[in-house]
Amino acid sequence: MMLAGPIVPTILALAMPNVLNVAMQSLVSISDGWFVGTLGIVDLAALALVFPTQMTLGMMSAGAMGGGISSSVARALGAGNRAAAEAAAVHALVIALGMSVLFAVVFVGFGRTIYGALGYFISPIDAIPDLLPVVGYTDDLGVLIAAAAAVAAHIKDEHIQKARQTLAQWFKD
Repeated sequence: MMLAGPIVPTILALAMPNVLNVAMQSLVSISDGWFVGTLGIVDLAALALVFPTQMTLGMMSAGAMGGGISSSVARALGAGNRAAAEAAAVHALVIALGMSVLFAVVFVGFGRTIYGALGYFISPIDAIPDLLPVVGYTDDLGVLIAAAAAVAAHIKDEHIQKARQTLAQWFKD
């Protein structure tokens, strides 16, 4: 079908699972907003604040990592190499666990700093400098630098050494 069939029906058949996936994800986001909106304005504002993080996590799992792993497994299976496909699946699990730990450490350990910076970006005070030509977004850059500095100030040499040891243990090269 892929090489000898008609082009448009083949593309539509291949695209349909992705279209359904995006439609379902959109439906979940809309229903989340509706449900939380019934709880109150403050709750809806909190959801709006964490929405970028939620989308980042979703895109890392479904888009970046999920797409790459799916592609790797599909290529290995297409080549008839089941061992390579299984190895890719195992690597996917290790990567998923590592990313889960990374996101947990970042958002549990530094969530207040990160969300404080995000809160500034949606505040009315931020709109005033953003309207100025040339220097408009320098305040945003300053807040990002301050947030990164606050996070970096808490990373000690012992954390770096532990991360290097863990990486060396995971990827024995």
